[in-house]
Amino acid sequence: MLRPGTIFGSRATGNLGDNRYEDFTGGTNDDDAYFFTLSPVNGSADEICWIVGVSRYMVIGAVGGAFRASGGGVDTPITPTSISIRQIDARGGIFNDTPVSDGNLLYFVQNGGTALRGLKYSSDADDLVGYNVSLGAGHIAAAGIKKSVLQTGFNDILWLLRDDGQLAGITVNSDENVTGWHRHRLGGTNARVVDIAVLPQGDRDDELWITVCRTINGSDVYSIEILTEEVSFPDPEDFFTGAGNEATDKTAYLNAIYRLQERYIHLDAAATYNGSDRGVAVEATLTPGAVTGVGVTFTASEDVFLAGDVGNELWKKADIASGIGEGRAVITAVTDAKNVVCDITADFDSMAAIPAGDWYFAADEISGLTHLEAERVAVVTDGAVYSDGVSGSDYPEVIVASGAITLSAPAAVVHVGLPYRGVLETQNLEIGGQTGPAQAKPRNISSLAIRFLSCFVCEYGNDIYHMTPVVDLMDGQIAGRPAPVFSGIKELPYEDNWSGDNSEDKRVVIMQRLPQPCIVQFIDVQYATADGE
Repeated sequence: MLRPGTIFGSRATGNLGDNRYEDFTGGTNDDDAYFFTLSPVNGSADEICWIVGVSRYMVIGAVGGAFRASGGGVDTPITPTSISIRQIDARGGIFNDTPVSDGNLLYFVQNGGTALRGLKYSSDADDLVGYNVSLGAGHIAAAGIKKSVLQTGFNDILWLLRDDGQLAGITVNSDENVTGWHRHRLGGTNARVVDIAVLPQGDRDDELWITVCRTINGSDVYSIEILTEEVSFPDPEDFFTGAGNEATDKTAYLNAIYRLQERYIHLDAAATYNGSDRGVAVEATLTPGAVTGVGVTFTASEDVFLAGDVGNELWKKADIASGIGEGRAVITAVTDAKNVVCDITADFDSMAAIPAGDWYFAADEISGLTHLEAERVAVVTDGAVYSDGVSGSDYPEVIVASGAITLSAPAAVVHVGLPYRGVLETQNLEIGGQTGPAQAKPRNISSLAIRFLSCFVCEYGNDIYHMTPVVDLMDGQIAGRPAPVFSGIKELPYEDNWSGDNSEDKRVVIMQRLPQPCIVQFIDVQYATADGE
């Protein structure tokens, strides 16, 4: 580029809507093209890295800083005779990143590539001002950042692709000026993220799409994966029907939780077998000929049965909203595409037609896993951990062979993928002492309580090598099902020792090793500080 510090603005759209974006004919009319060269910064001309629009300005990122551009005044258009450009941040950007804008907010990778910079409106300055988004989390971006995208939703997340192929994210709440950094190490051998993108959704939160490369069965395998949404679980109060119906209401609640547990996916490169898909595809209802017994005919409203279905099971699961329903039967014979003969193994609650989506073909042979060939995988069946994908663990080892796995018992919904660990680690605790800060004083954690939201079993401790399981989260487990998720406060026993010297940090670590949900809302820590004289 001969003029890397110059903005070239094309002519505006004509009165008839004709496209003149490639017309750079200059002049003095408002719709003529314009050209503007940035003023020297620190004694030298500046190179422009990117240009992006926010709600009130056009922001220009250059090597030597960020500038805002507008017409002669705020909210006025830029013309050949009316343009105002002023520097708003002395930290510049990089060439290989497109900044992310969100209303009056803008995020960009600072020159050097190891820090994230933000621009936001300041009422004191009545202008955009810069700030360091990486403050307190510089280690997460230290490997270098090459791309950023914004996923909007209930929680807005700014995703960062690092130079080393790891994924980092920042959960942002701009209204409360709160940010939370997190790093994501993907499961699999030599797993690295190649690219990231966000796909907006009209009826739900944006989707994060990532391109991943892993070593699978000795070769590099590329896949495109989507970050799944968190499952929203109901509260027990949603099933209240009366003061004398506590037991019935609790059963309905647990039934609904069980239905939702089939939906959560906490695995990488995951593939799912859903036994309801065949019926949903043709909108077939299923009607049992009896609620109990053997040799019972089940009739589908559409052609769904195959000769190979003998030995598979038909399951009815409770309605998600009401928590009512259930029943199981083994197919002993296929009469035709609409009728099968079954032995009922768990009584059905009704002979009414079961809507598509509420009944399932339960299977023990899961195929379609060629992208995980020869991999040790984790398996979740109807919300329960069948295998955690770790060698030598308490769960059976499952390895994909010829693109398939075999389960020891049929399941209606099966997720198969690569395991990963979720780790939450606090910063070095600092609550102070009587004589001031406690960073260099002996400290001892005396008690601990954690508020969980929709959590399964996890572990806690003061370092990753000394962890204690959190057990008995939720009572009322129904036989043959996974334990229900737990929401609430858990007071935990805690064994700690006084820190001996200045180099020993005091932290709380929470780890989820299993492919199950674990959301921590807060950690309540009480500890004592030894104040010397």
